[in-house]
Amino acid sequence: MWQINYNQLRIGIKIGMGQFGEVKRGLWKRKGVVQPSDVAIKNLKLPDEESNAFAQEIRAMKILRHRFLVSLYEITLDPMTNHKLLITEFMNNGDLKKWLEEQPIMPSNDVLINYALPMCLGMAHLERRNYVHRDLVCRNVLLRDQYAKISDFGMADIVEEDPYAQQKARGKLEFRWTAPKIFTAMNYTSKADVWSFGICLIEMWNKGGQPYSTMKNSKEIIEKVRQGHVHEKPTKCPQEYYTKIITSRLKKDRDERLSFQALISILKALRSNRDDMTSGIKQVETFHKLKTYCDSENINKITVTNTVTHQAQTSSPYYIDAVANNVEQNNISLLSAMQKQTKTILNHKHNLCNDSAKASYNEHESIDSSSEQSSY
Repeated sequence: MWQINYNQLRIGIKIGMGQFGEVKRGLWKRKGVVQPSDVAIKNLKLPDEESNAFAQEIRAMKILRHRFLVSLYEITLDPMTNHKLLITEFMNNGDLKKWLEEQPIMPSNDVLINYALPMCLGMAHLERRNYVHRDLVCRNVLLRDQYAKISDFGMADIVEEDPYAQQKARGKLEFRWTAPKIFTAMNYTSKADVWSFGICLIEMWNKGGQPYSTMKNSKEIIEKVRQGHVHEKPTKCPQEYYTKIITSRLKKDRDERLSFQALISILKALRSNRDDMTSGIKQVETFHKLKTYCDSENINKITVTNTVTHQAQTSSPYYIDAVANNVEQNNISLLSAMQKQTKTILNHKHNLCNDSAKASYNEHESIDSSSEQSSY
């Protein structure tokens, strides 16, 4: 059963918690390969009654291989603790929820659409294979460089040949992401995952914020959802996106919810309609760095926001088609404030505390990486 030698692994620091235990970063030194591979290692501390769930995750990850699903490499056993270890690909940018929360400004619509698209492609693969994920939330979407993959298949299960076949719900419900029918009949179809995806989109345009944050408790949320309440539009979400890709996921009648396969075409159309973008355009993502300068007269520090452009990583299998001159209005306001502050500092540059501060002020950093041509 255990397919690799434990001694081939070098286990590093803890990077998170999975459904069944902690996750650490590590290196896997394979025979005949000079360069060790970066991997994530799930240390699974499972009681006997959960062994079947673990075996199910292994089975699902082996069957459901796809470029937008996190890949299982191997499994092994820790000889000291007798814990089962699951070795998967390492996703260097963590989970989508944390990434959203850590951004200094709201990501552009283009960036969010281009994270939503690979998520949808991965889920469409599950849909075609008649699997339901049952735990689709932003923290279970992992990022590597500039693309996203669906992870955590511990709840995934097959729903027979009929995509509407019902799979009984197991385990703890993530009620904020749960479709209305689950609260009454406690069963799943692929359309329950579609609902959860709609709530993930709400999360994304709320910058990782909790869905239904204005409601008091779980009882209120469940009752509203059962009555057909549709989550309100996030402030930063364009009405067109809310109508086309969010509310169409959140229909009370599951038969009215569009499939993941249908949503792929809508997401691609929204992406291609943005300023005549094509797959050959490199991403240019705008973000902000803080630089500090010393004012010798007031002995105070002046903080200036410096706009930096960043192009997509070479390893991305698709392009996040954003352009710098399409920065959202809030970014433009920050840039305007920066320019005013810049003028003030230039007028008093003789008061800068030292020459290195002047040099730092004039510095414009750009992080460039080539982008290979690829498409969905």
